[in-house]
Amino acid sequence: MSNMTPRNVEILLSQLSENEKQLFIERLSAFQRFPFEPSKLTPLIIQKMKQQNITYEEMALQIGISLSTFKRMIADPAGSKTLNLNALLKELGIKVWLEN
Repeated sequence: MSNMTPRNVEILLSQLSENEKQLFIERLSAFQRFPFEPSKLTPLIIQKMKQQNITYEEMALQIGISLSTFKRMIADPAGSKTLNLNALLKELGIKVWLEN
């Protein structure tokens, strides 16, 4: 199926078992589609850190940056170094796709 129309997706989904459908839905919901609003990143990071019970100090140490750098990154993720932000997101289990 090279032309993925909504109808083709519907046909494909109808051929999956219930377990396969659930897995597909879980994987699909794990992806945030662009355009992504940078303003949504800070609440997402804070939510993930709370869920995992990780402090700012622990996370800064874990990804190898100073606490002050970490706090700046939380305040303005879009203005952070890509390497540091990627390390943080990866550590929290947030998958991202970067293109140039």
